[in-house]
Amino acid sequence: MASDKVDEKVTLKVKMQVSRELQEGRYSNYATIGHSQDAFHIIFGQAMPPTKVPADKIVVAQAVAHVVVPPRVMPDFIRALSQNYEKYTKRHSKTN
Repeated sequence: MASDKVDEKVTLKVKMQVSRELQEGRYSNYATIGHSQDAFHIIFGQAMPPTKVPADKIVVAQAVAHVVVPPRVMPDFIRALSQNYEKYTKRHSKTN
């Protein structure tokens, strides 16, 4: 008989489904990261390089996404980001 208990230690695989809207993606060349007691907040933005230095020395970035990540997920997120960046640099390094 199959168990419906939620508290069992079971390893599940996740199949990510991406909506058509998200498949297009959003370009970001700037990000800020902050945290509260309950979550990390990653805000991705797009900033246009100024043609001259603004008088107030502030460049405005338009937020394009705000991702909220629970603390228990951050170690895996950081590991996956690091591994993918390492693969990217190996594949696209100019010294190859």
